[in-house]
Amino acid sequence: MNLKLEFPRKIEISKCKYCGRLLIKNKWVKPKYNELNNFIKSKIKSNLYNLKIETELKKDEVIIKLKGSLDQNGFLVINEEKKIPFKFKERTCDYCMKKNSNYYEVKIQLRKKKVFDLIKFERIKKFIEKEFNYFQHKDANSGNYWIEEKKEGLDLFFGSQRIAEKIIKEIRRKYQVKTEKSVKISGLTQKGRRKGKTTYLIRVWTNYYLFNI
Repeated sequence: MNLKLEFPRKIEISKCKYCGRLLIKNKWVKPKYNELNNFIKSKIKSNLYNLKIETELKKDEVIIKLKGSLDQNGFLVINEEKKIPFKFKERTCDYCMKKNSNYYEVKIQLRKKKVFDLIKFERIKKFIEKEFNYFQHKDANSGNYWIEEKKEGLDLFFGSQRIAEKIIKEIRRKYQVKTEKSVKISGLTQKGRRKGKTTYLIRVWTNYYLFNI
């Protein structure tokens, strides 16, 4: 078998200067070792059998240790070590760009009618915060989130419509509240679909005959 073993002359990867996310395969991902390691491995071209690749990242280079065989039985072993220039290119990821510009896709208007609705109101607020923190820890693409106080209640802003609608669904189920949905169209996507900002209105009231909070 003719040996094929190709290394890149240099490796560069985009890294967000705010949150550290990495741009891999056109997607911003959390900076985990496996993600970076697999990205580096994908740059190496080889036809060796039983191929094993180890990487060690230094300040401005990556050390690649490669081991494989020319035959399927593993008798003709090839060991190779290579130092390749490595560089992080600082950028701003989509999520930080949206966060820094107060970008949002969904607004939840949480409103209470009477004083005795305060307990349920506060519990829904804490539930929303807990659910968002859960999704933010689990999903790197959960977007940003912030709260603005209003005289009549709270406005809660979400950078991800997908996450916000999951939370809305759980609020309806857990707290037996109705929501009013409205959408304000702001333009078209690159695929020609309408895009806009969605608002959910939740009016909190307490039924003492069905007190289930």
